[in-house]
This record gives sequence, C-alpha cells and structure tokens, in this order.
Amino acid sequence: MIIRKVFTVLALAFCAIAAPMTPTADGNVTVADVSDFVGGICSFHNRIVQECNQPYNRKNDPTSWKVLTTSTIFELIDGAKNKYKVNPPFLKQIMDWGVRYKLNGLPETFWVDGYDFEREKFRYKMKQWDEYSPHDGAWCERGDWSQGALHCLRDQRVTFRTVDMDCFFPC
Repeated sequence: MIIRKVFTVLALAFCAIAAPMTPTADGNVTVADVSDFVGGICSFHNRIVQECNQPYNRKNDPTSWKVLTTSTIFELIDGAKNKYKVNPPFLKQIMDWGVRYKLNGLPETFWVDGYDFEREKFRYKMKQWDEYSPHDGAWCERGDWSQGALHCLRDQRVTFRTVDMDCFFPC
C-alpha cells in the first residue's frame, strides 16, 4: 500500500513536470515579478512554427491536411535588460483563425493580436505593429523561414518550417 502511494505521488509529480503549461481558458498569461520593471525599449524573442497537420479523427480524409501556425515567447526584456519569465510559458500558442493572447503584469497589457495573412501582430500601450512593419517606435528584426512555403494538401505529409525574430517596443 505504501509503495502504491509513493508510486502514485511520483507519477503525478512526473506528469506535472512533463506536461506543457498552457494559458488560462481565456488565453491570458502573466509576466512574472515585474516589481523592478524599467521602461524604455523592451524586447522579446519570438519563434513562429508552421506545420502541416492532419486532425487525428480525420486521418483517412486526404482533404483534411492544414497548416497549423504556432508562436512561442519565452520571456520579455525591459529597458534595463532585466528578463521576465512568462507564466505559464507562452509556448506554441495556436495563432490561426485570428486567435489573440494577452500578457498581463507589465504596466500595460501586452497583446499578441493574431496571425493573419502571414503576419503576426502585436500591441502595447495603443502602439501596434507586426513582424514586417515598424510602427510607433516598435519593430521586429526577422529572419528567414527555414524552408519555403508548405503545400499540405498537395504533399499530404507532416512537415514544418520555422522563423525567429526579435521584437522591440517602447515600454
């Protein structure tokens, strides 16, 4: 009986460590411990991943192949280069269909305003920009995709591509 309880506790602890953390149901996450936040030009590193994906329940349907776009932000950096973890981690959040996320905890709410027409959009203090277009003193320095465009319906196989960027904004 004691061995079973110990095993259960260890199994639950392992699952808690291994399971990815996700934002709350409304997509909110919080930037950790901003008590010493310094304004100026803030930044974050962002990775976008696009992958050809087929829903599990439609494996026999060749027309079900779609591009799934996800975004990952690990931390925000303030004007004095202090790093703030994002809790729970903003890992691989689905960006298709105009989904929006907000990061609480900064002096103002930071928004990731979706991914439309191959552009990820951001907003802070009424300043809006995207990965290609600098605006209101905010900009992104974007790399190239790791490979060309995906052709999910044509190729019908799991494949992906990534792009990394560093974004900067007045905070």
